[in-house]
Amino acid sequence: MGRYTRGGEFDISGIINTIGETVTLTDVLTGRTVNDQGDITAEGSTTYTFTAVVDVMTGTEDLVKEGFLSMEDLVLYIDDSASNTAKLLNGNKVTWGTVNYKIVNVIENMGHYEVHCKKI
Repeated sequence: MGRYTRGGEFDISGIINTIGETVTLTDVLTGRTVNDQGDITAEGSTTYTFTAVVDVMTGTEDLVKEGFLSMEDLVLYIDDSASNTAKLLNGNKVTWGTVNYKIVNVIENMGHYEVHCKKI
């Protein structure tokens, strides 16, 4: 068994925790109040931090070529044992550096989440 294996399978979580960067997730649904007509009457938010390997999309990435993401969008790789991974939901906001992104897709893989984020 190597350093980056779990149950005999390759596990990216060790890499994430070794070279990952800090990203901030804002749960935009926290504290949201909706009236009987479906109008949002109040909103709050809660902020969480994660360590993630950040992949900035370029024109050569398959996700860009296939039209799922655009150049400068992000794919984040987050350890599945990190706290608050239940907050990795479409529509929530991610901040990396000073730039904001919106989560558009979350894929659960062995040992990690792959989170697709569009620049907003």
